[in-house]
Amino acid sequence: MVPLSECGTGIGQVLAILYVVLTSDIPHVIIIDEPNSFLHPGACRKLIEILKEHPQHQFIIATHSPSTIAAANPTTINIVQYENAQSKIQQVDLTELKNQQSYLTEIGAKLSDVFGSDNILWVEGKTEELCFPLIIDKTEGLSVMGTSILSVKNTGDFESRNSKLIYDIYKKLSTGAGLMPPAIGFLFDRENKNEKDITELEKKVTGL
Repeated sequence: MVPLSECGTGIGQVLAILYVVLTSDIPHVIIIDEPNSFLHPGACRKLIEILKEHPQHQFIIATHSPSTIAAANPTTINIVQYENAQSKIQQVDLTELKNQQSYLTEIGAKLSDVFGSDNILWVEGKTEELCFPLIIDKTEGLSVMGTSILSVKNTGDFESRNSKLIYDIYKKLSTGAGLMPPAIGFLFDRENKNEKDITELEKKVTGL
């Protein structure tokens, strides 16, 4: 047993947050200011994961941390700016690139900070990109935490003569220059292919 007084500030902060979340008998609006303060990024992501397991509460989180925002996958993001002796709130539409760039500039982050993930799963199209996170989120025992699900431009490219080059492009796009590159996976429909066709395609793409 380690006395709380001898633990780091981050540990005490997390325990205080979780005490409110886990012991509340009725739903609450819980406001959390900078949950990433004094926490390792991995610990902050785990905290967000636990909070998402209690959707009966509404969480309002104030943060400057791109990784916290990415982990939370929030339904709403607002930028609060102090102008002319008053705070102004602007809701961000992250579906528009212009607003994404404005938001990133505001918090001093790079696009790679927000979309840096532990895993990258490339899927066939925009429908899968939108639906798979929802399916995973509703499936017990599965979590989309740390995984970015993105659609490829054209699945037919993986069956062309340049399939190895296409695979390498997606691999480089996924890993970037990160110190710890994410795991990469591709999830496509069989499209009436048998096991032999699938094996040959895998060899053709990966070169293994």
